[in-house]
Amino acid sequence: MNKYLYGASVQGIQGFIFSTNKLKDIVGASELVEQICTDFFKDFEKNGLPVVKAAGGIKYIFDRKEDCNNAMLLFPKKVIEAAPGITISQAVVPLNDEKDFAQAVNKLEAKLLAMRNKPIASTVTGLMAIERSRQTGLPAMEVVKDELKEEFLDEGVKKKRRLTIEGKVVKKLAIKESGNEYLKDDVIPYNVSDLADKNNWVAIIHVDGNGLGDIIPKIGTDREKLNHFSVNLDKATTEAAQTAYKDAIASSHYNPMSTSVVPIRAIVLNGDDHTLICNAGIAIDYVKSFLKNFELKTKERIGTIIKGITGKDYLTACAGIAFVKSSYPFHYGYDLAERLCGIAKNESGRNHSCLMFYKVQSGFIEDYKEMVKKELTPSENHSFKFGPYYLNSAPQNGKYWTIDALLENVETMSGTKKGNATKSDIRQWLTMMHRDTGEAKQWEKRVTSISTEEQKDWFNKATKAVERDHINFYPAYDILSLVDVIHKVTKKK
Repeated sequence: MNKYLYGASVQGIQGFIFSTNKLKDIVGASELVEQICTDFFKDFEKNGLPVVKAAGGIKYIFDRKEDCNNAMLLFPKKVIEAAPGITISQAVVPLNDEKDFAQAVNKLEAKLLAMRNKPIASTVTGLMAIERSRQTGLPAMEVVKDELKEEFLDEGVKKKRRLTIEGKVVKKLAIKESGNEYLKDDVIPYNVSDLADKNNWVAIIHVDGNGLGDIIPKIGTDREKLNHFSVNLDKATTEAAQTAYKDAIASSHYNPMSTSVVPIRAIVLNGDDHTLICNAGIAIDYVKSFLKNFELKTKERIGTIIKGITGKDYLTACAGIAFVKSSYPFHYGYDLAERLCGIAKNESGRNHSCLMFYKVQSGFIEDYKEMVKKELTPSENHSFKFGPYYLNSAPQNGKYWTIDALLENVETMSGTKKGNATKSDIRQWLTMMHRDTGEAKQWEKRVTSISTEEQKDWFNKATKAVERDHINFYPAYDILSLVDVIHKVTKKK
């Protein structure tokens, strides 16, 4: 009897989630995305067998043609109605025998790729004359009024907000990230300002696993192995996030028994993808714990499969952290975090767990290349873009630092008079490097002549150049950036 291998690929996820700057709408959107390939598809799971069900795609074997046609016809409609702005590409190939699964998967992927290139008409356009959402520019479908203002909601925001207001569904992701099924609603953050603590800095973090593009095609032709890998990769990522959540909470001295809002909020937690926003002071601790536990959990759950393909029995991951003010447009902060994650991947050859970060100094929205040119390139052949920072031993004989080495240098210059004096000296040096490297050299001599041995050591570590590809890189800028976002106090609690 003929069977049918059905595939669906979800597009527009990031645009849908990050189309507004309100955390409560972003959270509602992330909950909807979480449901698309799980809860939404359950109505069509009849007389068949699931292969893969993740936020980005579905593969399902239907026993009957009628059931497959029903999914093809109605699933996209259900998704688009629930999450306006999301689109679905679908394809089906016949599966005559389980032995033909490998060939069928290859044909299905080719069809899905072709379908992704076919433009799909937007369901959220409207006439020029109608009222529009101030946040997204899309046609307004509802007006929410309070004593101070009117808010125009488009259809997508309306659906996201409904989940947030209902509360029950929107807690799912918060519970998944924390591992606490008894998490109370009043400690879950719904506004970005809830996450800003003593200095108004927050961190937008994007983490992505390494090497999945090479691994999945090699196991995607084995139905049982693909299903096992997909399910357990998601579990490994979730478990790593839950441990990182607990470790970061502990490092922040947050009291789990208190009624104050927890300083972490996941936005995406599925497969090997993880995006979150948190208080800036705990971001590095969170990422360090996540990377460490992602390696451990993937080894525990899917190590045998990975080793048969790559020779290593665990997966590594890279992270990008954008430190921004709580009022900074979230979409641009996310784009920057994703870009930094990509740079970490490229710099590390996708073989090591590491992170890149950047503290956005300007209120203007700029491309990362422009930020690097302005802030991190004082002169030709000199750069303050020192990362990435590695979880384990850094490569190239110390030309890169580990995360621990970075944190150690940050902590030595925090909270003491000597540390404050050294920070001031380093800031002066950074300014001079942009003006004249010769002047900066003279300043180095002066500082080292009048400082204590301890201060001299701190100053030299921050300003010592490491040469890579004929360019001198310095860690000073990164150290001072972290000292500010972790320790500086600019407002009362």
